[in-house]
Amino acid sequence: MFSTVEMAKLLLAGPRQNLDGVLRLCGNLESIHISDYSSETEGMKVGTPHPDANEISTTLSKTRSCIASLNPV
Repeated sequence: MFSTVEMAKLLLAGPRQNLDGVLRLCGNLESIHISDYSSETEGMKVGTPHPDANEISTTLSKTRSCIASLNPV
């Protein structure tokens, strides 16, 4: 059975060269919901998307779909 837990907001900032590794680590934790910001938040502006963002997103969606069909919850 599912249970609920209180959520907390986490703001990460760092150099772009570490972004891929940080996002991979966050995804591996499987307990972090990542959402995009659409405007300036707490004095920090949103950067530009990663050049491969669309391709990575498509691949991730297909991979998750395959995993879901192989291991139904």
